[in-house]
Amino acid sequence: MTDLKVKIKVETFCHATEDLNKVLKSIQNVIGLEPQKYKLSKLLGHWKNPIIHVYVEINEEEEAISILKNLFSKMDEKDKKIIFHNKELYMDEQGKMYLRFDKQEAYNGRLMLSSSDDIIKVVIQIQNVRKEKIIEAYKYLGIFHE
Repeated sequence: MTDLKVKIKVETFCHATEDLNKVLKSIQNVIGLEPQKYKLSKLLGHWKNPIIHVYVEINEEEEAISILKNLFSKMDEKDKKIIFHNKELYMDEQGKMYLRFDKQEAYNGRLMLSSSDDIIKVVIQIQNVRKEKIIEAYKYLGIFHE
């Protein structure tokens, strides 16, 4: 499993009522990358309020695998079990995984799954792995346990 090709996309939104530096710190706590690597795009909300879209994509496989192993090591075992037992809610047919972490908790250094709107979205794509081997790949990365 050491020849995995992994891509990670991470994004969130910083609303006018939020401190951008705190939002950047939240993402940094999730993926461990310095904020200088993030892309920022200014948007306008429904009421013309400013919103900043914060986005980073990690395509370099060694860096992506390292980030995921670190991310999964920081996750609560309860959340990992929730993902494992509800794979169909977190993974699509190709094995792409969609995780949503609470932005406020991430700022405080805790990675907790969330179904709210105030989240950091992490999308993980493992390429060149047959569908029947995708669970094995996620086990290697540390998200799934026996």
